Amino acid sequence: MTFVLSPPAAGHGDGNPVKRNRAAELLRRYPDLDGIELDELVAFYKTAPAVDTALLTCEEALKANIAAFERAYRKRISRWRDGISTLAAFGFFIAALAITVVYHMD
Repeated sequence: MTFVLSPPAAGHGDGNPVKRNRAAELLRRYPDLDGIELDELVAFYKTAPAVDTALLTCEEALKANIAAFERAYRKRISRWRDGISTLAAFGFFIAALAITVVYHMD
């Protein structure tokens, strides 16, 4: 059996260079950012594709600032809580569905 792989669509898999460049600009100036810029950087980290954050860590000049930012804001940039909330909501949905089915089995 032979598989033919087509090339990825243009722009697919390379993240968002505009937002990544903005984040790099903010990280170069970190910690000298105002509140709005910090919120922008936190929002980037919470929503950016993994490829964008990985590419930022490849820039040697940003490594120290990235490490400092991630240490200082680890709770705010964590996606773990969002995943747990989704999982809990799904669990409650399944439980409610199971209860409904059990009570209507007459």
